[in-house]
Amino acid sequence: MILPLFIDVTGWPVLVIGGGEIAFRKAQALQEAGAKITVMAPELSQEWEGYSFLYQKERYENQPLDHYRFVVAATNDKKLNETIAERCKDADILCNTASHPQKGDVIFPGTVRQGGFVAALSSEGRTPFLTKKLKEDLRKIFLDYDEETIALLGKTRAYIIENYPEDKERLLKKLSKAPLHIIKEKGNHHDITHWLQRE
Repeated sequence: MILPLFIDVTGWPVLVIGGGEIAFRKAQALQEAGAKITVMAPELSQEWEGYSFLYQKERYENQPLDHYRFVVAATNDKKLNETIAERCKDADILCNTASHPQKGDVIFPGTVRQGGFVAALSSEGRTPFLTKKLKEDLRKIFLDYDEETIALLGKTRAYIIENYPEDKERLLKKLSKAPLHIIKEKGNHHDITHWLQRE
């Protein structure tokens, strides 16, 4: 069973084996998250042009993996990807396999980042088209929650916890159900809290 988990990969040495479009997307996502990327492939597709990374121009042939905390096996050779996954498992290294998701330890879910929210979706490879649709649905929902609104809700929550310890559970429950237009209309944590107390 897959456990949904957000993890900080800042500074992690990560090896991406493969030079195609799928390998590029995963390398890009990992680098944006702060990982230190090394790419190993005999050649790279055009997507990689202008992308900054450490490149080893070679095919993977049982080179040591011990230096890496995470390996992405994204070659066009399914058997090689499976071999890489097995080597990672033996060495206790996290691995994602593009062609055999079930063989690795990590999957790359569909991700939605909007405002102050991050949501991850996965059908575990069964219905990727549905995952794509749900991502679009979530984006529409998240449009109402811009950074300013998220900050206001966070400030209100902190204010309630600090100033109303005996009544915080009731007020926070009401805050979670409060209409968004009223939150925006009140505009500050004092007025929102007073409104919650009256309701």
